[in-house]
Amino acid sequence: MGVGPTMGAVAAKASRWLSRRLLPRELRITPGRAPVLSMTYDDVIGSACDTGAALLQTYGGRGTFYVAGSLTGGQEDGKAAHTAGQLHDLCRAGHEIASHGWAHQDYTHLRAEAIRADLDRNSRFLATFTGRTAANFAYPFGRYNLTSQLQCVLRFRSCRVVGGGVYRHHVDLNCLGSLRLYGDELASSAWRRALQQIADGGWLVVNTHAVEEDCGPYGCRPDDLDALLRYARELGCELLPVEDAINAWQRER
Repeated sequence: MGVGPTMGAVAAKASRWLSRRLLPRELRITPGRAPVLSMTYDDVIGSACDTGAALLQTYGGRGTFYVAGSLTGGQEDGKAAHTAGQLHDLCRAGHEIASHGWAHQDYTHLRAEAIRADLDRNSRFLATFTGRTAANFAYPFGRYNLTSQLQCVLRFRSCRVVGGGVYRHHVDLNCLGSLRLYGDELASSAWRRALQQIADGGWLVVNTHAVEEDCGPYGCRPDDLDALLRYARELGCELLPVEDAINAWQRER
């Protein structure tokens, strides 16, 4: 008899639970230093490279761009993805180029060897822009299980998922959460509340995709991103890529 949907969902949940319990990597969030907002972009739509990066730079910040190499020069969800030229521009401007795997596949459906091959291919591709191995990673679609965690946590300083994202005392870098700044989830009360929670010293990680008026269900409008960044700066937040944020907290220990 095949495994039904309910049993499959239970098994997937158990696998995620095990991965969080067996593979933690704790980073202490030290009270008293300036709060940090890390703006992250998944898949890296072209408008994220242009409008998203420019808005961050307007406020003196830099972000993390999780690149899936197979999307370079192509499309994702009907929107133009990043180009090789845009990745070079991001590097020159000081943004972080991080890994999102090569083929933008759900790793919970792959065997370990397929995950390793996908990560290896993307690593080689990203190194042509950065000159080094990507330090941080985001799971495609935010989905992970014990098998994928075992492959990813050995390679990267952090592995980002979706959901959560507010950290005040400590964070598990192997399951780094993120607040969604998405089409129907743009209520300013949510991100204002999240920023207020870290105002006395903490870390907020936010993720989105496209940054344009017709942003779709997984992106945000430029005015909404501008409002978030402006409020973060008013609260004294530093706008740091994930890699720089990790380094900042580690220096405080």
